[in-house]
Amino acid sequence: MQTVSELPSVPGFTLERVLGAGAYGRVYLARETTGLRRLVALKRFSSAEAFTREQAMQTRIEELRRQGRHAGIVPAFASGEHDGQGWIAF
Repeated sequence: MQTVSELPSVPGFTLERVLGAGAYGRVYLARETTGLRRLVALKRFSSAEAFTREQAMQTRIEELRRQGRHAGIVPAFASGEHDGQGWIAF
């Protein structure tokens, strides 16, 4: 288990702990450092290809969410790249 000082940094968020890991990266419990200071699940991708694929899928999912097609869709709040790795906050 990583300590807070060993967790990667993502501007705008404080990563608190690892929630899970898989083939495409790790998911962290994180808190926004400004604004509403929401708790989020922040997925940090292990490759640019995985990040690009996930961003394209999230764009399609967001369109479905806006159309009201599925009440159970988790919204993505933000995405970006830092230190060469893409991330998405849910």
